[in-house]
Amino acid sequence: MSLSLRSLRCRCCCRGYTIRTPTHRYTEWRTFDPSTFTPDWSGGAVARELYDHTVDAGEDDNLCFPQTGGAAPCV
Repeated sequence: MSLSLRSLRCRCCCRGYTIRTPTHRYTEWRTFDPSTFTPDWSGGAVARELYDHTVDAGEDDNLCFPQTGGAAPCV
């Protein structure tokens, strides 16, 4: 089944914007206008991800929302 760009525009509500370093990856998921693909930077992020590849190469432990205590949520 093939999806057209138009149908994808209607089905998407947010996009991820990522910064990578040699040791970490940080992504913020933001709402955006699907007709122009313009992100909304005025509000807060829909979700955040932060991974430390020096100890978590598989990206199993999101440091923004730790499962077992430890680091505080990303702000």
